Amino acid sequence: MSQASLPIFDFLPFVGHSERYVALIKQFAAAGPFRSATVDELLLDDDFHRRPLRPEDFDFLKFMKPVREHNVSRLPALASGRTLMSIYELDVARPPIGSEPADWQRFADFYREDTRELGAQIAPFLEAYAFEYLTKDVDTREDTGAVSARLMRIVDDELAFWSATFERLMSNDYLEQGLRFIMVQRWALAVSKRRALARAGASGFFDMLAPDERPSLHRQVPDDALFERVAEASCITRRQHAYWQFYLPTSVAKCNLLYALGRRPDRAFGLIGAAFAAEAEWLAFGLALERAERASATGRPRPGRFQRTEGCAAAALRACAGACCARLRRRGARSMRTRRCRRRAPRGTRALGSWRTVALAVVDPRVCELRASHQLAHRRGVSRHRP
Repeated sequence: MSQASLPIFDFLPFVGHSERYVALIKQFAAAGPFRSATVDELLLDDDFHRRPLRPEDFDFLKFMKPVREHNVSRLPALASGRTLMSIYELDVARPPIGSEPADWQRFADFYREDTRELGAQIAPFLEAYAFEYLTKDVDTREDTGAVSARLMRIVDDELAFWSATFERLMSNDYLEQGLRFIMVQRWALAVSKRRALARAGASGFFDMLAPDERPSLHRQVPDDALFERVAEASCITRRQHAYWQFYLPTSVAKCNLLYALGRRPDRAFGLIGAAFAAEAEWLAFGLALERAERASATGRPRPGRFQRTEGCAAAALRACAGACCARLRRRGARSMRTRRCRRRAPRGTRALGSWRTVALAVVDPRVCELRASHQLAHRRGVSRHRP
């Protein structure tokens, strides 16, 4: 069996060994920067090196059965996600918050070598635990027409969801409070997503793509000025990760997926697919947010207003997606769903993975979406949250 056909995340090798890894997780979480939050730490004081992991939870979390689609919003998913993000960001350099000895001590404790070694040991276990369900029921034999249609569905589904959400918030005079929670999930975590893609780009993951066709979460439409404006109006202005206590499990998982795939050069196509899907989701959210901002400035919206008046930007995004899908079908790049069609693989790049099985993250929309919306929950009869 080729490496490309193996699942990216497989919990089977860890079955029967959970107790050993839980012991390592407890040891990792016992470090000072990860102790449980105190009463006055509901909002962290802009200290990048402070990550409450609730070590006492690991006394009853056994991590024996990996996360599944029906429980992506429960405590085990949150605990594994927070721990994984802490491990990934041990490689991120951030100076101390101040010049006091206590600030330097937290800085030193966060980057301790023994903590980093523990993180390296438990990361593969937690990744398999958190993401194995994404490898289930994936049909790698899908034709290019069906695969291309998935891109359109990401854009359409995200636009429809966020437009309906913003309209509902406005009609109930709850826009300010709702936006505050939404911006915590989207804007406050954007730094981590962008850092994951930047690190992968610096490592050559996107070199097979033309420079103007590489995935990015920095775009002129929508630009960061919109997000900064809305975040400031919602009082979401602190530095990363001041809102750590408010992150949803699915919000953390979206960041972690990009980090996890960016650590696997042999699965570069998996990251490319997930990155393009994340970009499509980011653009659709930004466009819906832009329409909500305009509508809020002109008064309460009429029912269905967002659905009827999508605006030139949304129409252009959908047209762009349609053109990309057409190019994708013509080129026959199987299993690649992107906002901009990538070029054919240069000679020798097939070692990174078969074009037919190129990106688990693109074949299955659960990877890029990590769907936990009330809309899907209602349809499937499962109670979940949507970041």
